[in-house]
Amino acid sequence: MDFCVYNFLSSHLKRITTYKIVFLTVTFFLLVTTHLFAQADPFAQGVQKYRQGDLEGAIADFELALSQEKENEKIKQYILNCSVTLAYRYMDQKNYAKALPYAERAYELDPSDESIKNLCETLKEASTPEEIKPPDIETKPIPSPQPEPEQIVVPQSPEAPPQPEVSPQPPEVSPKPAEVSPQVPEKKKKEKVAKKVVPTGLEKEKKKKRKPLDDPGKLRISQLLFKYRQGNFKEAFAGFEVLLTEYDDVDLQRAFTESLIGAATKLEEEKNYQDALTYAKRAYELNPNDTAVEKLYQTLLKQVEISEKR
Repeated sequence: MDFCVYNFLSSHLKRITTYKIVFLTVTFFLLVTTHLFAQADPFAQGVQKYRQGDLEGAIADFELALSQEKENEKIKQYILNCSVTLAYRYMDQKNYAKALPYAERAYELDPSDESIKNLCETLKEASTPEEIKPPDIETKPIPSPQPEPEQIVVPQSPEAPPQPEVSPQPPEVSPKPAEVSPQVPEKKKKEKVAKKVVPTGLEKEKKKKRKPLDDPGKLRISQLLFKYRQGNFKEAFAGFEVLLTEYDDVDLQRAFTESLIGAATKLEEEKNYQDALTYAKRAYELNPNDTAVEKLYQTLLKQVEISEKR
């Protein structure tokens, strides 16, 4: 009886041990295969580096993956995001020559994006060194020295009496007194002059002339559009308002208006009618003759009234 029990237990333990060995072997094989596959897949490596913040290394892996799958839109989107981020990063560091290749690569992937196009043009102008010209120095001829005229001394005889000095100037003639016209006293003149009104700080700001858009302004527009795409509407639109006080440019106003309309439309889809109405109202103030903007503003105004009644 004891011998039978022993045989049963030993055979049962052997089966359990065999199952464990098979299970461990299969698990080890799967782990090794997964690790090797991850190393062989450049897209997986790029995603890992992208999450770690190594964008330059991630772009290299994504480019390798794109060469294997040239029509993969997901890989292109990863390269676009990394390139735009690096372009703005180096632009903030004023390293325009290093930022330009990333901006150009982003423009190759998305040539319809106006903000990326403006970014490329601005970086090209900023990275081009200006020619240094020597200052113009006016050369004046040095006058040649002239000999001084010799003074001729005429000897006088001792017997001759000294001659009186004759002044070369003609005798003075006393002028006739000019007729004096009656003048108005200065006090009366001052009373007639109107006092100048000193403008206040707000009036000075209104009368301040805005300058045309320059390269620093274009860079700031690109940065604000990037913040707008990330969903940071308040900071982006606050920056646009500052630019409008400094620059007078049609492209600036159009970019601001399109961003306001895009934000209002997105918030309307999210049923955030109050904030959407704020942005649509500002867009309507900038373009009161645009019927589409007016229609969007009126629609959101009705939505807010309906939501308040509920």
